[in-house]
Amino acid sequence: MKPIGLVETEAKDDEVKDRTRLSKIIIYPSLASALEGIEGFSHIYVLFWLDKISRKQRMTRKVHPRGREDLPLVGIFSARTIFDPTQSA
Repeated sequence: MKPIGLVETEAKDDEVKDRTRLSKIIIYPSLASALEGIEGFSHIYVLFWLDKISRKQRMTRKVHPRGREDLPLVGIFSARTIFDPTQSA
């Protein structure tokens, strides 16, 4: 994969779990013209690579959603959650 930009946020540590926090998607200037016409769409898909997690964390396959142990373990693709290595299996 070759990155086309980056995500910028002021959130730190557990603040990233706060869904009211906003982040910016910054597209590299050399690709700005590729965005022409995008305002006519209601949705975009953003694919991203978490570059600040360890290899061990990257191998996690199941988590308790939102870190709640009262919820059953589910696969990471269905959890829509921030990874927490203390809650993984």
